[in-house]
Amino acid sequence: MDLAGKASINRLKLSTFKLNTLLTITKAINANLSTKELLKRYEEILRKDLNIGKLLIFKYDKEWNLILSSGCSKEIIKRIDVE
Repeated sequence: MDLAGKASINRLKLSTFKLNTLLTITKAINANLSTKELLKRYEEILRKDLNIGKLLIFKYDKEWNLILSSGCSKEIIKRIDVE
């Protein structure tokens, strides 16, 4: 197989991965899963599938609240100013 063919196969694999990941999250949303469960699935995708080691998600509801923390020390989290 030539270089162009390999590149096409790699693009196809990446596109398939992206679509499957989007489908997984969409199904979870449509199943009316709790925020906690949705965040758990999101974290799994980012950490296991995408090899992202550190993750913080904040939610604003009159003030900023940390709703998901993974791979970050408490010291790092304390230094973050989301404002």
